[in-house]
Amino acid sequence: MAVRRMRYLTPNASHERLGLYCLGAGYQEGVARPSRGRVLDCHAAVFVTAGRGQVRLGDQEVRDVVAPALFWLVPGVPHSYGPDSRGWAEHWVLFGGSATTGYEELGYIPRARPVAQVVDVVPLQQAFLGVAAACHRDGPRTDPVAKELLATSDLGVSSVARQVGYEDPTYFARIFGRKVGLSPTEFRSQQSLTG
Repeated sequence: MAVRRMRYLTPNASHERLGLYCLGAGYQEGVARPSRGRVLDCHAAVFVTAGRGQVRLGDQEVRDVVAPALFWLVPGVPHSYGPDSRGWAEHWVLFGGSATTGYEELGYIPRARPVAQVVDVVPLQQAFLGVAAACHRDGPRTDPVAKELLATSDLGVSSVARQVGYEDPTYFARIFGRKVGLSPTEFRSQQSLTG
């Protein structure tokens, strides 16, 4: 079952004079009905925060979407997209206005490369994500969050692994060791000696 929340807005003349205005925003989680052959009369940004699926824009080939990813929908171009059988979480915003042409010309709304890993196109701030962007690019989060959990909690390594996005604690320990230079257990022991 899918969870859906959405809101549609009608801008007034003051909003339209700003050159960029929101027409709607929403959130969907789970296995939603795929969007097939829809054509918008405005721009949309779709941010997939969990899961995976596919998108097809116009006559382009089908592209895989793996979270975290952002893709753009542009006016007048048919699109189809949706999650795989396990579902995904998506946030979307519809927007319009005269400024969108400028954003397209500057390459901020790329028609040729509409799907991108978020860390490739957006300079994410550590304060927003809680960890550095490189941790997102390199896979599930390990360094800051895992270190803090190991140093300040009594959680077992398996629980810490799950907290930072790993289902397999052995794989987590291997990646942690590669990045930090110590196993999770060695790191915890070291912190208890120095803390």
